[in-house]
Amino acid sequence: MILTYINSGDFMYDDILQHIYNPQTLIIDLRDEFSFRQLHLKNAINIPGDDLKSQIPYLPHDKLLYFICDTGKTAKKMAEQCQQLGFQCQYFPHSFQSLLILKNEQYF
Repeated sequence: MILTYINSGDFMYDDILQHIYNPQTLIIDLRDEFSFRQLHLKNAINIPGDDLKSQIPYLPHDKLLYFICDTGKTAKKMAEQCQQLGFQCQYFPHSFQSLLILKNEQYF
């Protein structure tokens, strides 16, 4: 299985946008609870990065796990760890703040 991500040079949003309403994708926002409550992508769940390891047994193996975080670094790390455990994973390698360029309420 190959871990996929959005190429930094292509900085496109189409990839993450196609997952927001996809029932076969679980978007996992790794930011802290306060940040998540302030603003998050629709249909995303919040599992702060520090809590993810304890939540792994409850994650679905039949869905794509799509990780986002403050910088992209934690998302990459967690996607790699979950992939090693047999999950299908992708991550957004940029900051959550960079998503604000979308400025469209249908996504938040």
